[in-house]
Amino acid sequence: MNRDRARRIGLVVDNPKRDLNGLVLVARALNAMGHQAVLIPMYLQGYDVPLLGLDAVVVNYARPNNQPLLKGYKDLGLHVVVLDTEGGILSSEGADSPENWSVSFRERGLQHDVDLYLFWGQRLHDAFRDGSGLTPGQLRITGCPRYDLCAMPWSNVLSHHRNDYVLVNTNFSAINPAFTSSVHHELKVFESAGWEAQYARTLFAELQAVFPRYLASIETLAQRVPARQFVVRPHPFENAEFYRRRFAAVANIVVDPEGDVLNAIRNAHSIVHLNCGTSVESLLLRKVAFSMEYLNTDTMSRHAPLPSRVSVAVASEDQLVRLLQSPDEWPSERSREQVAEKEILPWFHIIDGRASSRVAAAVVEAIESRSQRARVSLARAARAGLASPRAGQVLQALSACLFGSLAVAKLRGRATLARAEKAFSVGQIRAALEGFNAVADDSVQVDTRYARNPLTGLPMASIEVSPT
Repeated sequence: MNRDRARRIGLVVDNPKRDLNGLVLVARALNAMGHQAVLIPMYLQGYDVPLLGLDAVVVNYARPNNQPLLKGYKDLGLHVVVLDTEGGILSSEGADSPENWSVSFRERGLQHDVDLYLFWGQRLHDAFRDGSGLTPGQLRITGCPRYDLCAMPWSNVLSHHRNDYVLVNTNFSAINPAFTSSVHHELKVFESAGWEAQYARTLFAELQAVFPRYLASIETLAQRVPARQFVVRPHPFENAEFYRRRFAAVANIVVDPEGDVLNAIRNAHSIVHLNCGTSVESLLLRKVAFSMEYLNTDTMSRHAPLPSRVSVAVASEDQLVRLLQSPDEWPSERSREQVAEKEILPWFHIIDGRASSRVAAAVVEAIESRSQRARVSLARAARAGLASPRAGQVLQALSACLFGSLAVAKLRGRATLARAEKAFSVGQIRAALEGFNAVADDSVQVDTRYARNPLTGLPMASIEVSPT
């Protein structure tokens, strides 16, 4: 065993707007420990991971749709770690309630494809302990790194070019999708993720019924509070152009989906939402979030109950107008702290700015006895990381091997919005690291560059972050 060897750990980035900063903090923590991190775009992982010679890969979820990839990683000798992009805003029933999720995980045999599972909080950890088939030693509570930016010192990097606006965080990606062709297709995706067909149809029907009323209410609010600017921020998986068209005639509404939502929350006067998970970030950043309960339905509320519980419940449009104009009626800071302690801690763990460090330490500890890295496999990369890829996947994988996955990613990004939205660059990583160094007690010096194909030397889309 060689416990002193520097480790090389891959971090799969799902949605850069939401996840990149937190994973850069994980990379920074790994660098501070003397290890190397590789940030891997989610859509390129099947091409890049087999060529990177990693010790471990931290994936963004473990579900039936990525199980073939996880099996391929295990075949290469990789240690597979899950740091889920979900874990706090869950349903009280249905496929992603904690108990149903853990049992489904076991029934699909995913416990055989995962070596370590990192949890946001105690509630989901306990469900997986009881029902997932993983052993207690494979489960660790770390918190979610993206919420490190809600705590000092990292919250000091948050800024926004606007100030003192009402932030409207929308949450209708199921019926206003950015990356799928239709609501029908989105419904099929929902069902394929394990939701019962009747439940999914009921939820979608209620969303479609509420959506026009929601849009009309936002417009009315802006008209009744003309002195305040309203910033509509679509969910990362929503079509922002729809909102631009809908609110084009309202002078004090601007639609702005750019950047990290934490920056937008930090400078907001208040937040307005309906069942949106950003209500949690709002509370953590000491902002007041108003939940439009006058538009809510039983199914929608049960599907994501936490946002309503951590927000100020508003029973009518008139009440919301009054609250937006009368901060003296808002709940006290102490009462908001009590809500956070009761409602958020079980799901999100301690928000102390150290989740990224806990993730880094847990991964390194899990692989400290490994004597060698996973094997590099051009054959596996040429099959998109899969044992039985489709013909189209093979064609794309061969292109990535021949021309470098960075070139392929840029080409596909021009043709497909979903691909472009998931891209990130060396410049972004360097800027984030510089910002973190500027507010941290320590200064971690790193070298950041695109990884290179070990056979052709061409740049890959994955980005290496190495201690200097």
